[in-house]
Parts: sequence; C-alpha cells; structure tokens
Amino acid sequence: MAKKLKKDKSRMSPKTKNILINTFKGIISNQACIDNGKEAPWWLAILFLLFGMIIPLIPNFVSLNNAYGASFLSSGTFGLDSNITKASVALKADGKSLNINDGLLSYSDTAHNQAEPIYRSTDTRYGEYNFAMYYVTYKGDDLSNFINKLTQTEYILESKDVYDAAAKEADPEGTVKRYIPSFVVLTDDTMVVAVYKSRTTTRAGNTPGGLNWQSTANGDLLVRVTEGLTSTTEADVSNNRADWEKCFNSWKGIINEAYLMQKETTKWNTTLIYLGVYGGLIFFLGLMLFLLTRGKTNPFSSTLNFWHTQKIAYFLSFTPAVLALILGFIFAGNIFGQMGFIMLMSLRAMWASMRQLRPIQ
Repeated sequence: MAKKLKKDKSRMSPKTKNILINTFKGIISNQACIDNGKEAPWWLAILFLLFGMIIPLIPNFVSLNNAYGASFLSSGTFGLDSNITKASVALKADGKSLNINDGLLSYSDTAHNQAEPIYRSTDTRYGEYNFAMYYVTYKGDDLSNFINKLTQTEYILESKDVYDAAAKEADPEGTVKRYIPSFVVLTDDTMVVAVYKSRTTTRAGNTPGGLNWQSTANGDLLVRVTEGLTSTTEADVSNNRADWEKCFNSWKGIINEAYLMQKETTKWNTTLIYLGVYGGLIFFLGLMLFLLTRGKTNPFSSTLNFWHTQKIAYFLSFTPAVLALILGFIFAGNIFGQMGFIMLMSLRAMWASMRQLRPIQ
C-alpha cells in the first residue's frame, strides 16, 4: 500500500500569504485594502478598526495629560509672584489662616466683609492698586457675577479712583488711561486667579475653570506657602526674590493640585468623545462605500456586501491614523491636529470610491 504523504502544516497557505501582503501594501495601496476587505478575517479587520480609532487619540491624550493648572502663568507673572507672597506673609503675621479640611476651605476671620479684599497691595510709586486677594462664600451665578465685577472694575492710572459710568460718559473717546489690578478669589470650594499686565486693562492669564480643593492636602495654606521663608513681615518681602520664588512655587503647586480632578475629567471625556467620533466616521465611510457601489453600472455591486465595505473602511483607516498621529504632535493643542484624522480618512475613502470602486463608464 502506498504511504500517504503528510500535509506540511508549516507552509503558509496562499490565501494567508496574500492577506499578509495586502496588509502591508494597504499602507499606501487602496486596492490592497479593498482586496483585504473581501478576504481578510473579521478579527484582523476589527484590529485595524481599533488602530484607526485609537492611534489619532494619542497626541491629544498626551497633551491633556501634561496640562497643569498653573500653565496660565507661563507667559509671565506681572508682579503676581511678589504680591501673592506679600499677601501670604502679611495674613500669616496677622494671625489669619486659610485652612483646608476634607476638600473645603475656610477663612479664620468669619466676620470680614466679603465685598472687601482680605489683602490689598498698593504700588507706592504711583499710588495705584496692583493686587487684591478675596475670600467669599459665593457660589454659582453669585460667584460669576462677583468675578465679572472685578474684571470690569477699572481704575484711573496714577489714582485709586474707580473709572465709573460718569467718567466713561465724559470720556467718549477713551483717552483716559485705565488699569485693572490682578486678583485672587478664594472660596470654600474653588479658586480664581486673574493676572493683568501692569497698569493696563489687558488680561495676561487666568486660572482654568473647574478648580476645587478635593485634591489639595489638608492644612493651612498660609503655613504651607510661607514655610521656610526668611521674611516674617510684609516689609521684609519687597526685596527678597528668593522668598518670592519659593512662596510663588508653593502657590503654583496648590493651583496644580486643585486642577487635578478637572484635568482627569477633561482628559477622559475628551478622549471618549473623539473615540466615538472617529469610530462613527469609519463606520459612516464604510456605509458610504457600500451605497456608492450599489449602482447598476458598478461592477462591485454583486461582489461587495455591507460587511465587506465596512472592512475596507477599517483597513483604509490605518494610514490616516498614523499621519494624524504625526500631525497631532506637530500641531499639539491646535484644532488642525485634532481634526487631522477626520480630514485624511475622508479624503482616502473618497479617493478609493472615485478610483478603485467607480462605476463603469
């Protein structure tokens, strides 16, 4: 009896080999993606769908993960460093405390008038306000209205007089020079900082929304920010830059901590939104390819079903995803970097439909 030949299981089947070749060729070839859409297994198509959805998310995710609450100060402090140090030292020397306990901030002087700052600094050269720190218990709209009032209260240069409605009416051309002092507003659950360029009404930066004390360590903020300072009185601070830097860095650390919860929420919400957008786009373009090949003169109407065109879209998505990854890092934080995948994927699907999947003329 003739001996049966054993089947060589080590050799790759022609179909598998063809799928593997088309997978690599599909990086630049639309036709290879179409061939894989008809032949490749479902799990490989799903893998490329995940690649297409996740790869473009990486730059934005990294950018959001590296965000920090005190980033608004990167363009300059405009005297905030020295003034917030003076405020911290003066309040502590006066026996005041700003204590955090289980995510809530309290001020020791419960009888103070909330309309007035707990500390205010005056520029002795010009006799102008240049900084104010407030503690209020306002929430919601009341807090927003209070902040808006501070951002709209202008003073006349070289004077502490308010530039009010009557002054505006008397100066319709706006020739009188005005300014807005920088300020810090502390509440029991949040913190707002606005920095204005010296002796102008131009805002240089402000804290992002969503700051809260939930991620901030318990204890007295004034003790924390003045720890290790050589200055013990407000007068000592004026010419002590080392104390400015140390105290200011502590305040920046507090702002960064207060931003942590909002940072995580923003990061994951944004990522999930874009994940849904990218997945929806790929599905839609697969549907578009299916509809465009239904015409009577289209040779693919009988060879490509809905699942085939979906798989084609999945394989087409890989190269736009990689290009969007590169663009996302080049244009970090720019809308073009975030929308790059949408534009590139749409262009590739349109190109495939016009060239490889077009009807017979």
